[in-house]
Amino acid sequence: MASEAKLTVTEGAGESGMKLGVAALAMLALAACLWMKPDPSGCGTHTHLGMRRCAHLERYGIPCAACGATTSVCWLVRGEVKKAFEVHCTGALIGLLVILSIPFSILSAAMGWRWAPRLNRMGVAGWTVAACAFAALMLVGWPGRIERYLQWQEAHQQHVVVAGSVHADGGGLASNPDGLRP
Repeated sequence: MASEAKLTVTEGAGESGMKLGVAALAMLALAACLWMKPDPSGCGTHTHLGMRRCAHLERYGIPCAACGATTSVCWLVRGEVKKAFEVHCTGALIGLLVILSIPFSILSAAMGWRWAPRLNRMGVAGWTVAACAFAALMLVGWPGRIERYLQWQEAHQQHVVVAGSVHADGGGLASNPDGLRP
């Protein structure tokens, strides 16, 4: 009985609620990825949520470093692990972290595990290293994603026009505002 009172005092309902909230948000995000159909080009799956297409892709005709992350997670929740890592390695790793956060958050709330002290021990230097490693992973796979996207486009005869360029028929963005060739 005394250990239960101690757990309540050290853990607190607010902290447990936050951990269960993390698990609920992770489940919601994964459910959304299950609902969305992965874009076959590897980019643009997030548009199912009403978001705009990537501005970098629209302007330059090539995906940005983050393009494909949502598509990757959508493949991952469908059990297509190889496809998920082919589309976007970092996106697949993020998806795995989200999946693992569910049981970890629920167990943390139930067992009274505290996150803040462990996360604070990383310090600024630790978080900086983690952020740099994340950015490096995003950038390392970027050239391959650009190549795959351009190959997919060529195979499907869908060429995105770079902003301000002119079509072969003499028209430009003014005659074709969606930016796609006819």
